[in-house]
Amino acid sequence: QNLTHYNAWRYRNYLIDAFNNDKPYDRFIVEQLAGDLLPYENDRQLTEQLVATGFLMVGPKQLSERDKEKLRMDVVDEQIDTTGRVFMGMTLGCARCHDHKFDPIPSRDYYGLAGIFRSTTTVDGIKLGNVFVSGWKVRPLPIEPAHAAALKEHEDSLASIETPLKQAREALKKLGQPSKFPRQVADLPGIVVDDREAEKQGDWKDSTYSPNYVGSGYIHDDRMGKGEKSVTFRPKLTAAGMYEVRISYAGSGGRSTRVPVTITHADGEDRVLVDQSKPASIEGLFHSLGQFRFESPEQAAVVIATDGTDDGHVIVDAVQFLPQGAAAAETPKDEAEPQDEADDAEKQRLAERRKTLEQQIKQLEADLAELKKQAPPPAPMAMAAADIDEPTDFVQLIRGNHNRPGDPVPRGFLQVAMRSESDDVAITPHQSGRLELAQWIASADNPLTTRVFANRVWHWLMGEGLVRSVDNFGHLGERPSHPELLDYLAARLVQQDWSVKQLVREVVLSRTYRLASQHDAAAFDVDPENRLRWRYPRRRL
Repeated sequence: QNLTHYNAWRYRNYLIDAFNNDKPYDRFIVEQLAGDLLPYENDRQLTEQLVATGFLMVGPKQLSERDKEKLRMDVVDEQIDTTGRVFMGMTLGCARCHDHKFDPIPSRDYYGLAGIFRSTTTVDGIKLGNVFVSGWKVRPLPIEPAHAAALKEHEDSLASIETPLKQAREALKKLGQPSKFPRQVADLPGIVVDDREAEKQGDWKDSTYSPNYVGSGYIHDDRMGKGEKSVTFRPKLTAAGMYEVRISYAGSGGRSTRVPVTITHADGEDRVLVDQSKPASIEGLFHSLGQFRFESPEQAAVVIATDGTDDGHVIVDAVQFLPQGAAAAETPKDEAEPQDEADDAEKQRLAERRKTLEQQIKQLEADLAELKKQAPPPAPMAMAAADIDEPTDFVQLIRGNHNRPGDPVPRGFLQVAMRSESDDVAITPHQSGRLELAQWIASADNPLTTRVFANRVWHWLMGEGLVRSVDNFGHLGERPSHPELLDYLAARLVQQDWSVKQLVREVVLSRTYRLASQHDAAAFDVDPENRLRWRYPRRRL
């Protein structure tokens, strides 16, 4: 359902370093929500700020969701909900479908925030070659100029080989192609059995993607059910004798290199492995399996199976039976030309050209493989957010359904946390509003942020918070046991320049933290839950 988060260790290390280095908590918030939008003094600082925005991507989501608009809205919902719980102790996700049932959070506020996060790219790209699987946005991190120059030089060197290699492969492919595709059964010599007339075992997929085929199309195994599928061709031979047996397929990359083909004939059975990753040797369409003797139609059969073909697709198209001596006259009637010396000379020229191209391709492939071994280290990458090209407001979705858009809602913040309408920040039309949102959340004037974090610190040190529902300061959350103490700690956080270590120091040096965990029966009778802190709570190591 989800992919491994790309280089998630970078974001983990960012968190560790932030606490170890006592990064001011307000700066910590802003970097995680909008680090990519902050100014920077050097590449190291830019790298740190980009990595910090991994916060917006580390949530679990069903990236294989085929409805990409639903996926996008689900990602935004998770970002809003997590941001609200982590920094403000508010369950904002409850307002996606309707006004919050318990807290003063209208649905319009939710979609004001949704406009901000929808103007941000966090899900990007296609992974695993599957159009239905998305991936988290990955951005390159700054590198030294010398490293960048080495990468550019290597890319140019690769292009100097890949371009002529591609041209040579295309030229070779054209040499092997007949002048007319697709081929009709009636236009081919000998006895031809198309895949439409064959006996199929298992589920085969119809296709006309590659133009090299006989009849109305070909079939393939979809690279599934290996070992469980086969196709049997039974020709209606009109006479006994020797026949050259050929199979047709569109050779290309992604095909199996060892397709098993079994020929049943008068002298027994023969099994041939066909490499379908390369163009067929005869006119780019047919591949000869050899000559075999057939005495009766009942004996003749060709079976193409999928056993041992895990390395690629298996293509099945048609089987051609050419009576001995007919191969020289196999050119279709509408393309037949006199076989004179000039024609022989042309064939010789084409053969030499093909040989030259094959040698050239072989050498270029070897050069390319050697060059790739000498590649400099790749540029470091990290999950990092970015604003979309044209940030815009969003609409209010009726009942939270992405298929039922309602009225437009301007981007904005949580009104219940605003001290007055004058506190509302105008968002620049060409920006997402993420930076303004981050700065508002991290403001000392925000009544929630400092209290929520001070409560978390108390929770980490004491085993439970002054507000035990650390993620919910709303109506359904618990009331603080010591509201004045919570206000004091929140104020001290700001007074000490948002220093987490100073706040921790103040708590651990308190008499309350240094209490023993010894039981007191009298105190227990009055306060069995230890809400008044008459002892230090027992905690697992």
